Amino acid sequence: MLEIAEKLVQDGNAVKFSSSGEVADFIEARGYECNRLPLVDVKYVGDGGVSLRASMAGSPQVLARTYRQLYLELGNMKRFGADVVLSDSSASTVFAARSLKIRVYTILNQLNLAAPNSSRRVGATILSGGMTATLSKIWELSDEILIPDLPPPYTISESSLLSGPYRNIRYVGFLHGSELTRRDSTSEAFASDPRLKIFWQVSGPPQTRASMVKAGAAAAKALAGSYVFAVAEGNPAGTRSPEAYKWGWRFGWCDSPQAYLEACDVLVSRAGHGTIARAIAASKPSLLVPIPNQTEQAGNASKAAKLGVAIAIAQERLGVESLRIAVDALRREPYLSRVKGVGRIAARFDAAKTIVDLVEGKETAPGRSTQVSAS
Repeated sequence: MLEIAEKLVQDGNAVKFSSSGEVADFIEARGYECNRLPLVDVKYVGDGGVSLRASMAGSPQVLARTYRQLYLELGNMKRFGADVVLSDSSASTVFAARSLKIRVYTILNQLNLAAPNSSRRVGATILSGGMTATLSKIWELSDEILIPDLPPPYTISESSLLSGPYRNIRYVGFLHGSELTRRDSTSEAFASDPRLKIFWQVSGPPQTRASMVKAGAAAAKALAGSYVFAVAEGNPAGTRSPEAYKWGWRFGWCDSPQAYLEACDVLVSRAGHGTIARAIAASKPSLLVPIPNQTEQAGNASKAAKLGVAIAIAQERLGVESLRIAVDALRREPYLSRVKGVGRIAARFDAAKTIVDLVEGKETAPGRSTQVSAS
């Protein structure tokens, strides 16, 4: 979304964001004004997994915060005088824009909010089904729903997309920032190290990151003789200066993950859609560790494995030996040729340009005001 904003500003448009929590901090650190909204999210347990029971118990609070988001967004759009609204999956933003008769496009890759496969609770199934039906109707109020993914049969997020009769869906290809490729002395040192190179990228909500960071540090120490690691903790408030170890480097936050991704032999990460997209674009095989009980990430990892561009492993099975076995497999055929093949397909799309053209009405239109929601 930041890359889209940059392109819109370059074309003479005014851009303002709306977001929550540490994402809002990150947006403001990049120099953009950001409307602060109440955070609406699921609940997590100690291992970083999604807690259905706690999420269901907190649903009244979620509903109240969603109404508060809607109220605030109506005021934000009026004060800003938005001509176009670009929503990153925020239903309240879409509803507010449509209520004010403002043109609105929604970017999302999750239309189906199904309960995790491990859950057999009737309540969870009913809740997720009701949320899916309600949010789907709101999202469909958009002028277009833009799926930042490859069209079938290469769609990474296919398990999260409904097969129903949506009238306004378009696949635009992977959306990821080109500015993330900046090289520096550390990335160059990582690239030139003769050992097998592992980029261990952690992402996701704060509650889900600690277990993945701990596993990365333990693996790096155990394999330092033949592996070099770059471990990015995924904390936007963390230090940008890497700490050097015998086994490699550790960041609080990595500003140029694509540089490390392009230099590595194998990526180890959560199964977020954007991370998988960047790995495919760089033709790098991945070991994917979905957030426990997170249905979207489980589906993403399963499809990436089915395409032969990744190996998926449950968090509780991730260890030094399982990592060694997976990395050895990923560095061989058929993974290498398959990820290169899907990477060539991904290269045919330019999602950022497609979205900017839509926002601008496919013509240069200086002076438009665009409000962006980043969730």
